[in-house]
Amino acid sequence: MTDAERWEQVKDRITSQRISLGNFLSDVRVQWQPRTATLFFRVEKKFHKHQAEKDENKAIIEKAFFELLGERVKVIFKTEGEDLDLVEEKELL
Repeated sequence: MTDAERWEQVKDRITSQRISLGNFLSDVRVQWQPRTATLFFRVEKKFHKHQAEKDENKAIIEKAFFELLGERVKVIFKTEGEDLDLVEEKELL
């Protein structure tokens, strides 16, 4: 199973539990690392990111990962370009 297919399954599980949260995650890009999933939201989707970060929604997301992958996954929320901004700032110094 590819990372994209795995993420689609996780989103489907989340949507079945809370439709609005599934919608907030509809165009999120995921970066996988061992036991970590970083969810990248587009800059114009700050409201969606804020909603997904709420404790109860984060718990639903983490539970979906656990149910489908059989292991706990730490979920990190970021805005697209967040890391790039840090790099650009360091280059200016």
